[in-house]
Amino acid sequence: MSSQPVTPPLGMPEEPVVEPGAPSWNAPIPERMLAQLLDICPVVSRSLPIELWDEVLGYVSYDWRCDLRTRGSREARLQKLGRVCRGWYARCRFLVWEELTMASYVNNKTQMDRLIKTLDEQPERCRVIKAVYIRSEFLSGGLLGPFVACMAQKLPRIQSLEFRRCKLAAEQLGVQVFRDVTLTFGSATVLKLFRVDFSSAMEFEMLVRALPRLVSLTCDEVDFKDRRNVVATVGALHPLRLETVDLCGCDDVIDFLMSTGARIRQLFCISANLPRTFSKLFVAIAESLLFLDMYGMYSRFDDGPPLLSPLVNLRTLSFLPKDMRHVVHVLSLVTLPKLIEVTVRIRVLDILQLPRKLDRDCCTSIDNALSGSQYPALKRVIFHVVLTERGDPQTMYEDSCAREMSCKFPTLHGSGRLRRVLYRISTP
Repeated sequence: MSSQPVTPPLGMPEEPVVEPGAPSWNAPIPERMLAQLLDICPVVSRSLPIELWDEVLGYVSYDWRCDLRTRGSREARLQKLGRVCRGWYARCRFLVWEELTMASYVNNKTQMDRLIKTLDEQPERCRVIKAVYIRSEFLSGGLLGPFVACMAQKLPRIQSLEFRRCKLAAEQLGVQVFRDVTLTFGSATVLKLFRVDFSSAMEFEMLVRALPRLVSLTCDEVDFKDRRNVVATVGALHPLRLETVDLCGCDDVIDFLMSTGARIRQLFCISANLPRTFSKLFVAIAESLLFLDMYGMYSRFDDGPPLLSPLVNLRTLSFLPKDMRHVVHVLSLVTLPKLIEVTVRIRVLDILQLPRKLDRDCCTSIDNALSGSQYPALKRVIFHVVLTERGDPQTMYEDSCAREMSCKFPTLHGSGRLRRVLYRISTP
């Protein structure tokens, strides 16, 4: 049986082919987006500059890439758009070539050798690749070492490296493998790990340090099998310096970052109990942290000491609370002298739920705390209200939201520091 090619070629018919018919509004959003583009392209693409269409195609490509439910069909969708016209063909082919996925169709040495031969014969493709996605099927065959050895210094524009649903065992990751990882992916600035298991902290540290230009680290359910010594080996001498760190379900990674003396400027964290999970990390990175985004708060409202007390250099704070009492607990007990902006995200099904969400006593406490001497540098307090109801005019939502906010936060409103951003998600 012939193996599936890594990147199927995009066909180019002599005339643009547009398939008629629009899907039902019950169809997934990516399918509707694809059909709408195919419907409007033959007319609109002749009247708009190609630079604008480049932006449109890049946007929908990114949207499909971020949607895990449609990631497998992203290439097929781009191939379909590439048959609309010659200008779109070139752009869609470029978007397909930007990403290289090492998954089920590259799960043995024969298929990997075929891929490497294709890339050697088409070096222009190597110069286009910006992101590499590695899946469990590729690693289970022990192919990472041979691949990085063959591709060393052949992928000069790599920006992002992602591992998903993988087990990185010590026997697969020798010192030479990490040297080849540096030579192959050394230009990567972004590392994403989703449901990845490491043998120990040492393998995790070697992977992170194998990317010398790394500035962004995302870890979602990353665990170390050997938890006896989650301590970095060289962290004390060479602490990690990261612009952005995104953590969810990664207690072992948190311990590692503390042991390295990591310097982190922006932290995104998700936890059902932030004090238990992140309080020690906040102390360790307090000097460097400028931006903090939190999702999830406390198991109890009086759980532990004030969470943000160590973050004296924090400039921007953003969080999505389940209850406004969480906001009171976070903001009323600390002093953050350099804090400039606070953002609170609120989700409601319709505008009638907003007054109940904004408990008056809690809002009064927040208004007093943010207007007092605890936050002398504060310039903006932003409430992002997300509505999912459809039917009423946007202006009606905006007026209702404005009235509610000004009544619940009179001091902030009077000082001109209160802002509101209203998003309405239309549902079919």
